[in-house]
Amino acid sequence: MYDPSQPVALWLAAALQAYSGAVWDIVPRLAGGPQGPPWRWVLVELALFTGLLSVGAWWVRMLIGVGRYARTPQHWGTAAVFACVFSLLWNWYGLVASQMIQLGLHPVEGWEWTFLTWGLPYMAAGAAFSGATFLEKLGVALALGTLALLGLGRWWAGGRGLPRRRRATR
Repeated sequence: MYDPSQPVALWLAAALQAYSGAVWDIVPRLAGGPQGPPWRWVLVELALFTGLLSVGAWWVRMLIGVGRYARTPQHWGTAAVFACVFSLLWNWYGLVASQMIQLGLHPVEGWEWTFLTWGLPYMAAGAAFSGATFLEKLGVALALGTLALLGLGRWWAGGRGLPRRRRATR
């Protein structure tokens, strides 16, 4: 019998490996390497974090529906799937950054920016479930990140949008 979980697991492992490789290649180069100034590391990581959060919230906003388009359960379900994917990227970067710190590729000064941005869901999950295993904490962190992105997207979708011009009446 065919098991569809094996190809999906292989694809996910390859995607996360490629993402980790991109982080290992790009981020230290942009930040000036292990001896780069902490302000540069903070700037690079905050820019990447802001970009991921903005794109994720925008994407969720578009999937939920804006304006007079109905926010049906199908919209919320699709938005939740994409929010979970962005949450996985968010949490995985936090894990890769903590690994870079442990291996000495990331300077120790400025580490708090990494954990207060990228590592926040995992850190909150670790504080709430201190006796849990790594995968249990990662699952809770994924749920927290997904809820945060859904909340940001919903907040953005509830906004007024662009101002409309009034028609001149004669």
